[in-house]
Parts: sequence; C-alpha cells; structure tokens
Amino acid sequence: MELSAIGWPLLLSTFAGLSTSIGAVIAIMHTPDEAMLAFLLGTAIGVMGTVSCVELWWHKAAQHSSWPAITAAVAAGAVVFALLDPLLPKPPDHQLLPEHCDHEHVEGKPTEAAEV
Repeated sequence: MELSAIGWPLLLSTFAGLSTSIGAVIAIMHTPDEAMLAFLLGTAIGVMGTVSCVELWWHKAAQHSSWPAITAAVAAGAVVFALLDPLLPKPPDHQLLPEHCDHEHVEGKPTEAAEV
C-alpha cells in the first residue's frame, strides 16, 4: 500500500480532530449566546446533511451507476423514518433555559436569596 493511500485519510482525520479540539477550546473560553448557538448548530446540521447526501447518495450512485435504485433506497429510508418517528418515545419537554432554571442552589449550597 502506498503512502498517499494512507497519508491523505490520516491528514483529513487529523484535521477533523484538531478542528473539534479548537472548537471545544473556543466554546469553553467564550460561551456562545443564543444567536451564535443557533448559527453554529445550523452550520453543523448543514455540514452533516451535505456529507450524508454526498456520501450516502451521490457517491454510491456514481460508484454503482444505478441512480434510480440508490435514489429509491434513500427515499425509502426517509419514508420509513417519517413513519416511525411518531411512534418513538420523546424526551420530556423541560424548560432548560437559564431564565427558567431554579437558582436556589449553586454547587450544592443555598444562595443568599434562598437563605432569607
């Protein structure tokens, strides 16, 4: 096996890992507000959706030269998910935003307001 067959995937994996680490450091140093969090989540969803479409649909269809069969399989998977989604259990709908949190205790100790 030649080095380029190993080197390119290794370089991409290293870049992905470093990107994740850099993003984690930024998130720890600067907590994003709601607008920035919405932007970042939207970007992540867009990237993952694009990668899924390109790798699972377009790449396989081009590789196997069977566009209709691959497209039908992807569409069938989406239909099955849409049909099963209402049957799956949903997590409880809690309000976890900071303005709805109970601020009586911080790190296990009552705050001054709770002591009064």
